[in-house]
Amino acid sequence: MFLRLLWESFARQRRRKTLAGLAILLGATAVTAMLGLATTIGDRIHRELAVYGANIVAYPKADTLEVKIGDQSLKPATGNVYLHESDLVKLRSIFWANNITGVSPELDTRVFVLPGNDTGTPSGAGIPVAARGAWFDHDLAGLRTGLHQLHPLWKLQGRWPIALIPDHIAEGPEVVIGSSLAKKLDLKVGNDLFIALGDFAFDPQTGSIGGARPQHGNVVGILQSGGNTDNELFMPLADFQTWQHLPDAISRVEISARTRPEDAFARQNPDT
Repeated sequence: MFLRLLWESFARQRRRKTLAGLAILLGATAVTAMLGLATTIGDRIHRELAVYGANIVAYPKADTLEVKIGDQSLKPATGNVYLHESDLVKLRSIFWANNITGVSPELDTRVFVLPGNDTGTPSGAGIPVAARGAWFDHDLAGLRTGLHQLHPLWKLQGRWPIALIPDHIAEGPEVVIGSSLAKKLDLKVGNDLFIALGDFAFDPQTGSIGGARPQHGNVVGILQSGGNTDNELFMPLADFQTWQHLPDAISRVEISARTRPEDAFARQNPDT
């Protein structure tokens, strides 16, 4: 009897029941789509924005202190302040570890760069440029990361450099230079160059720059980014630290993360 009543309830007024079923189906589809969008929108936004670089940059605390007097910005005379490269492994043990998708520590300085000639000596006019030591393909406790992983839109002709210290044996450190710098110095992949710390001029009589012998290097890649990095020089971080006698030192850390942890500013009343 019950089955008969149930069948007749579906058999009668089929049009109304079909419309009701379609309404329920459309409603369930809309709810499912909204839930799927809400739960994945954060990761999708991160993937889209991640191609433009890191969304978190960490500096030494003393390095960010500055005082403005009129239109001049002054920093305290604390000397060179650095973070420690060895501390970066702690990022893999924090609560947000799985949200971190890329880490790129960097050590910055100014150098004087000259092209080399066929005899393996400096030639031509050199120029002062900004230089960076960085990771390129580094294993951070199971996370393969580095500078180019954080900047997938960068275009490289050639390859990224391999650290001379401690595993790779070469005549000199391998470097990547920006495309604009390569044009200024007329350098191509495979060419030699010479690098010295500081903005000193080259003395052809003594073969030195600012009283110091320049470091020989080899161009293994030319980078095109469309930004200021096209005028910079890049070297493996380990080589850069050893060359400057700054073991374990880094100037800053770029971090790419899916979500940014809430800070004190985020908890303030937006009306105030």
